[in-house]
Amino acid sequence: MKRIFQLLLIFGTFASMNAQDLIIWKNGTRSNVLIVETTHDKVAFKHFDQLSGPVYNVHKSEIKQIRYADGSEETYQYQPVSSSGEFTNRPSRIRYSGLVEAGISPGYDFYNNYFSLGASLNTAHGIMLKDRYFFGMGTGIHVEYLSYFEKSYVYLPFYTTARIDFSDKDIRSFISFSAGFQIGLSNDTFYDFSMGWWFNTLLGIRFKNGWYLSAGPCVKGAQGFNDSWYYHESFSETIYSSVGLMACFGRRF
Repeated sequence: MKRIFQLLLIFGTFASMNAQDLIIWKNGTRSNVLIVETTHDKVAFKHFDQLSGPVYNVHKSEIKQIRYADGSEETYQYQPVSSSGEFTNRPSRIRYSGLVEAGISPGYDFYNNYFSLGASLNTAHGIMLKDRYFFGMGTGIHVEYLSYFEKSYVYLPFYTTARIDFSDKDIRSFISFSAGFQIGLSNDTFYDFSMGWWFNTLLGIRFKNGWYLSAGPCVKGAQGFNDSWYYHESFSETIYSSVGLMACFGRRF
């Protein structure tokens, strides 16, 4: 019985040693740890010989490599700390990213003196550079009500977008630029086809879980083409050109 207990103790000790994660620091020293959590810029861990002790949080710029207990590895390449005390670079990486957002955009046409009200649901997909710079293309659905014509248009948009985060913190502010064109149909009695364009610049705040809020100015316009099969006539007319605000909420992933 005593021998069995000793064997179990040796086996448990061996298993616990193999469950250790290893941090190799920039200065060459090594630490046996238990990784608790990793984020885009920090690592949380406990010292393996003090598992009941506190959780330590360090910036990845201090770490050269992490070797996990399952045999996988992560290597970090950061530039030195600048004279201002901030890190001069983040991990150099490119990854896929996307977003889904809903928005509302009231506007006013000062030339024709009428109001417009738009609602949109969009999705964009592209690349994220260094967890701060997003470039992508998107589509979705836009609905626009024009008080002057007392009609609504349903548009299919195609657009490009760029977003720049001002920091890489968990809660961060950002600016975005989007521009595109759209084609649509109205709810008129006759076939009313429209082609339009739009541009907006939004400032926003993104939260840790990827959800964000944004708002800013929006400029948009459209040219309509009315084709009446009943009267055998067709013509084009300028539908609108409005300036307004746009507010969005969505999620980046």
